[in-house]
Amino acid sequence: MGNLSRISGISINFCDLVLVKALPKSQVVDMVEEQQNSKIWITGENFSMADCSAVPALFYADTLLSFWESHPKTEAYFERLLERSSVKRTLTEDEPDFDMDPFSKRIHKRFRK
Repeated sequence: MGNLSRISGISINFCDLVLVKALPKSQVVDMVEEQQNSKIWITGENFSMADCSAVPALFYADTLLSFWESHPKTEAYFERLLERSSVKRTLTEDEPDFDMDPFSKRIHKRFRK
């Protein structure tokens, strides 16, 4: 994906872990859930490049998995990410390319116009 892939890769590339199945998908989401213990962002109180890197991974996890009920901290974290103006802009700009994604039919309707 265009813009989403441009902001990944700074820290652990969770997206690659999900897509190539180096770890079970649920284990990747479990790692994010664990990181959210008493933290607003992945590294603490301040938004960082690690959070930017989490956007594409959680976008794909949202597309491929249903983690909402089983991982409430990850859900809340993803919602905080989606509220950021830069993330909103990135998703809006990338939406025309969603159909090129191999999982396009599974992308949640809230991300489509």
